Amino acid sequence: MAGARLMYTRVVGPQAMQVLIAALLSAAIGIAIDWVVNLKMFHRFRMRTPGTYRERQRHMLIRAAIVLAAFLYAAFFVITGGIGWLNVDQWVRIGVLYGFGAWAAFILPVLLSMAIFVNLHRGVVIGLLLDWLLISVAFGLVCSAVIVR
Repeated sequence: MAGARLMYTRVVGPQAMQVLIAALLSAAIGIAIDWVVNLKMFHRFRMRTPGTYRERQRHMLIRAAIVLAAFLYAAFFVITGGIGWLNVDQWVRIGVLYGFGAWAAFILPVLLSMAIFVNLHRGVVIGLLLDWLLISVAFGLVCSAVIVR
């Protein structure tokens, strides 16, 4: 029993720590990217559809979503092994392809369906697509740098 517990600690321990480190770094970078893209570059478009947004402080909700996404990207990177099955061996390529693939599979359909059913300005939709593309690629690069490299 003690041998099995020691083996479990050796196998799961380092990967759990890599997921935690990758997620924390990704969250910090993702929040910074979101601040630049949404609050600096595309904020003027949000003013054109004021009835769409909550009156409360929504920045904490956005940051919480980014932190959750960072942990999910890192865990999914460990579970899937990135994109090593494409015979890509450089960590930068792995990160960019993983981030783009995750964005295309998860974020793009949600944002496009949201844009159809929610009264959003076209500039807001473009800003969100660009924001989450940059965040996803950054998450992929950080996960690849921490876990693969």
